Amino acid sequence: MDSSNREHHIESKDSESLYRSGLRLFKGKKYQKAFPLFHEAAHKGDTAAQNIVGLMYEKGVGIEQNNQKEVEWYQKAAAQIISEARLQVRSGPPQTMRPVDSADHSKNYAATVRWYHGLAEKGNADVEENLAMLYECGCGVKKNFVEALQWHRKAANKHHAGAQYHVGIAYCYGRGVSKNFENGFIWFERAAAQGHADAQLEVGRMYAEGKGVKQNSTEAFKWYRKAAEQENVIAQYQVGRMYYHGEDIKKDLKKAFKWFEKSAGSGCDEAYHDLGGMYVRGEGVKPDMAKAQASWQKAAEKGHLESMEKLGSMYFDGFGVEKNYALAKTWWQQAAEGGHAGSLVNLGWLLYLTGNYQESIEWSQKAAAKKEGLGQANLALVLLISGDIAASEREYQVLKNQYGSKNEWIKSAKSDLAEYIAQKGQYATAAKKILRKYFA
Repeated sequence: MDSSNREHHIESKDSESLYRSGLRLFKGKKYQKAFPLFHEAAHKGDTAAQNIVGLMYEKGVGIEQNNQKEVEWYQKAAAQIISEARLQVRSGPPQTMRPVDSADHSKNYAATVRWYHGLAEKGNADVEENLAMLYECGCGVKKNFVEALQWHRKAANKHHAGAQYHVGIAYCYGRGVSKNFENGFIWFERAAAQGHADAQLEVGRMYAEGKGVKQNSTEAFKWYRKAAEQENVIAQYQVGRMYYHGEDIKKDLKKAFKWFEKSAGSGCDEAYHDLGGMYVRGEGVKPDMAKAQASWQKAAEKGHLESMEKLGSMYFDGFGVEKNYALAKTWWQQAAEGGHAGSLVNLGWLLYLTGNYQESIEWSQKAAAKKEGLGQANLALVLLISGDIAASEREYQVLKNQYGSKNEWIKSAKSDLAEYIAQKGQYATAAKKILRKYFA
């Protein structure tokens, strides 16, 4: 292949293929042939290729040593690794974090991280904080919370607000250190005083819950409000919630609606859910069933189980929408599969009403397993109607033992049995015996 064709061949490959081809040559110690492939992949943005190009320039392997080029490529690789780390190190309760290119264990960034370590040791707070995040999420290095905390502390002691926040996270969630809410609060407060929005949210949360500091709703509202004004979505929701409930501030439904709307506008599913309820009840806004349905729909599409249940109920009852059992089943089943107890009960009942007794039994059993009394009552009734009298009686016995004689689920069970008897169902005689034995 002549040189022009070879160049065209290189250009036509994607960065992954170029990197793989270069790696095979590199492992075969064909460094000069490997370099142009790595170099092209690096120009296409492949982080691992940028790492190895930096290393080859540093060591003079396959290319003439060049310290300026070494730094240039290490900087590019580091920027991408740090960017990935920033995406993964999130506010609030720590999320599960995956290493960069976790599906590809043949790639590593050791040379870049070693180079970046050297920068951090010179004492720059931003570099120290970036290195801490690499260790925290396992980006380019083995995940190590103790090492991460060490670098967070170095930057935090230089008044780096982001680092102070992450030291607070470490103490509150036991990342590299024993849990200590008091110490967590101290570090959050330092970062919050510098205007760090996520830290302000955490200070508000800790005042609200009385963790690491004496409970104080007034202080909680103050810090939530500071974070909310910096567009922190969770803080906006919390401000709305406090206005809605009047927690040590004057209840104001219009302000609650405004803050829920702001939070929802940034994608908060809880805010969408609460907006739906306010539209139904006409709280802080004119009643609007179409907007209620739309709000719950948006929350449900984000996985909010309560909103799925609300949508199912709307379609089941024809409340603000046209009655539609198929859509009711769809939403209740999604919520039930997510573990929502009320939807397990509702789905079991809907399937009973539509004559799907076996499915009804299966879902009602799941509801009963969650100690849902109405689900237990539904299960007993459907077993009776399907002809399994012995199993039905056992479930009624469980219901009676768990809830006594005056509980609302007992009253519901009695009412359903009486209605079935009045309709002269196939097993009405058995129903009468159960009614006398357990609910007389």
